[in-house]
Amino acid sequence: MAYTTIERVQRAMGAEFTADQAAEASALLGAADAWIDSRAGRTWGGAATPVVGELHTLYGDWLYLNRAPVSVVTSAEVRYPYAGSAWAATPLSGWELVNPATGHLLLPRGYAGWWARVGYTPAQVVDPRISLAATKLVAHWLAPVLSGSGGAAGAGGAAPIKSYTLGEELVVQYDTAQASATAAAAVSALGVPTDVVGLVDSLREVIVA
Repeated sequence: MAYTTIERVQRAMGAEFTADQAAEASALLGAADAWIDSRAGRTWGGAATPVVGELHTLYGDWLYLNRAPVSVVTSAEVRYPYAGSAWAATPLSGWELVNPATGHLLLPRGYAGWWARVGYTPAQVVDPRISLAATKLVAHWLAPVLSGSGGAAGAGGAAPIKSYTLGEELVVQYDTAQASATAAAAVSALGVPTDVVGLVDSLREVIVA
């Protein structure tokens, strides 16, 4: 489940992509998702498949689940991090899903340094800030292609033609592998805008030493 779509990027840039521009935009969607997940330390949306036994080390009386937003938390257990220690179930009244949008789970006091094991079901939605960040990021990387100032694929940054067939109508096949290479070059050369970093950082897990 990509965090944005080619259609959203087109609207943000006020342009309608050609086939080769759409190929490069498609290659950039995955790159944007990967950067966001790496920066935030978690993923958003996807299938609403229950997560069982997700492990965490407690740095305080709370944790951030790896998938967000969260529909429901079904179980929470704690264990002292020594060999042979048993998992102890935490009663439903002992924890609270403080913020479903970010997967912020509050646990009883006194377990800092312990391990936690949590079962929950993610929601099939993506936080609007993540969608906006992904849209901005893809648009930033794609801008030189549309302006004709970037891209290693050819004139105007367009992906090169791999083959064409001329019959009753012209059928063109673009080199999508080259489009992916051009996208990778754009990611490396252009970096990430500060406003995108700010959007993702607003949802990052807070680590307390």
